[in-house]
Amino acid sequence: MKLGNLLFSLFVIFLFLGAVIIQDGVARPHLDLDVDVSEGEQTQINISYALSGSRFYGSFNIVCFPISKLRFDRIYLFDDPRYVDVYLSRCVHGLYDHLRAEIDLLNAENEVSIVTLDPLIEVFSSDPATVILAGGIPNGTDFANLALQWVERGGVLITIENESIPFLAKKSEGGVNEGGFLGLQFFPLDFLDGDRITPSSVAEALDFRLIAPIMGIDVADVEQYAGIVIGYYYERDRVLTSAALFHIGDGALIVFSSPISAPYVTSAEDTIASDIAKIVVSQLQWVSGPIVFENAKGEPGKISGAMHVTFENPRFVSILALSTIDTMAIYTREIIDIRTY
Repeated sequence: MKLGNLLFSLFVIFLFLGAVIIQDGVARPHLDLDVDVSEGEQTQINISYALSGSRFYGSFNIVCFPISKLRFDRIYLFDDPRYVDVYLSRCVHGLYDHLRAEIDLLNAENEVSIVTLDPLIEVFSSDPATVILAGGIPNGTDFANLALQWVERGGVLITIENESIPFLAKKSEGGVNEGGFLGLQFFPLDFLDGDRITPSSVAEALDFRLIAPIMGIDVADVEQYAGIVIGYYYERDRVLTSAALFHIGDGALIVFSSPISAPYVTSAEDTIASDIAKIVVSQLQWVSGPIVFENAKGEPGKISGAMHVTFENPRFVSILALSTIDTMAIYTREIIDIRTY
């Protein structure tokens, strides 16, 4: 085994062992999270939290939002040498390793697999699941229509960069190609040392890490297609974003603006894997109302508070507490089924 591959494998094992240690309670402080639901003309969610007996320094977010359904899918990543080049294949496998570690860290039920084209076609022809396309996909309307119809039936498609969206409409001399379904435009994006960058409510609440993409989605296009900006806003010649969510039929499309790239920790596999894990674990793909959150901070052993949120007839409510540091020292999650109250 080459030294580089050995070092990378050891690094992934280190991440996994760190996740296991945190899950077993050795490093993760205990957070008491109590939820009470009151129903009337609207649904009020009362959340109280307390972090006691801990030396935890820092702060964490309490996040709450309504969701329309609850589903923990198997996740499929596409990698086929007929379409994916060697460099991108390495990125996909890196994403796979990091995503498994991140999902384990968040105590989630999702299983992750890598598939080639034939098994992917079977997924698109069967029950809903979650599929990640990172580039290098088949061309043609047959694949595009199959993917779109699958999303409309309830599938969740996560794409990384514009070349990963099978049903993306292309710009031509006559304007947007009507043969495509989604007319998003992507533009080169300079980080500018963080100047004129603002997080969306989702990116701030869930502490998304993809902050330095090399491409951005035109926010005007996101709004035109009734999408939701879930990444960061970049004020350049036009306003761009790093990520957007679209509800299509009974399913969802999540678009990350940029290919996997350097620099590490802001645009690479670990960064995107962290954001994807937070999305699927929180069930953000099914968000049906506003994202409400507050930042909890205080002296070690004395962090506590209460949060009161009102939603209009939610089916489920997703509640998370997560620290805004890479090790996820604070984390807990509850999904409330309103019909049980």
